[in-house]
Amino acid sequence: MLNLPSTLKFAQPEGWLWALAALAVLVVVRLLVFRQRRPGIYFPGVDWLAAHTGHARLLPRLASGLIVLAALALFLALGRPYTETFREETAAEGVDIVLVLDISTSMSAEDFEPDNRLASAKAVIRDFIRRRTHDRLALITFAADAYVVCPLTADHYSLEALLDSVELIPFDADGTAIGMALASAVNRLRDSPARSRLAVLLTDGANNRGEVSPLQAAEFCKRFNVRVYTAGIGTGAETRVMARAPDGSPTWIRTRVDFDPQVLTEIARTTGGQSFLASDTSGLDQVYREIDRMEKTVLETRRIPDRRELMPLCLWFALGCVLAAAAVFSLAPACI
Repeated sequence: MLNLPSTLKFAQPEGWLWALAALAVLVVVRLLVFRQRRPGIYFPGVDWLAAHTGHARLLPRLASGLIVLAALALFLALGRPYTETFREETAAEGVDIVLVLDISTSMSAEDFEPDNRLASAKAVIRDFIRRRTHDRLALITFAADAYVVCPLTADHYSLEALLDSVELIPFDADGTAIGMALASAVNRLRDSPARSRLAVLLTDGANNRGEVSPLQAAEFCKRFNVRVYTAGIGTGAETRVMARAPDGSPTWIRTRVDFDPQVLTEIARTTGGQSFLASDTSGLDQVYREIDRMEKTVLETRRIPDRRELMPLCLWFALGCVLAAAAVFSLAPACI
């Protein structure tokens, strides 16, 4: 909120015309009274001389000055003075966004700098969150099932903390349930009042788990006006990936992890979103920056006037001057 400088204005300047007219009448009456007075010579008495010597001479002048100030204050009050300050308020019409992140063991692949695919995805998503300052965001992770890590919130600090805590899924819950993840995202957004509702899906695999297929979930998204942006990541080459050894312990193997670009493209097409592919961290960052560019938050700036009436202040000031003048006259009764 921004406060702009205040300006002095008058709501009824025509009141001054009435004041000038009244003053003119008083002047005319005063002149007529003086003309009717008989000429003569007045001799001051001793009391008059005492009242107009020393400090006593200042009292009538002080009283007259106070009366003049009171008259000026009343003159200003007749114009109904006021000050007007404008406040600028910026209202943001944000977007509700559900971030959908694959945490299957294939995200341990070490073909993305600086560590692996999951670490790279978390870093890029963290930057995306920081750029969406006026939006509510949620985080859903998925492997063989979908998990709501954080519901829609404007508390981005807490969301980042929860994102930092995300880790790869254990082997016994491994899999890729894209359809279930999107269905969960729709449940988060279906009752949202936001003008725009998005799901941003990041995965490196093909759907192989869940009761809801990716295309069924896409139809659900379309029904509830949820646009889906998909980001498929991977290089298509062999890379080191964590796997499960015969004895159940984790081990590392070299293999190729493929995703299904056709399904991701169809999801985006059905929902009115867009599909992207990224083969490295820089490319993934560009994907999220492009989504950020396409889905802008609407900012509306309004000027709200704050008006403060000054007429009561002028009247109180005039009354104070009149009372002070009366007190001064009471100290010098001979000058009345």
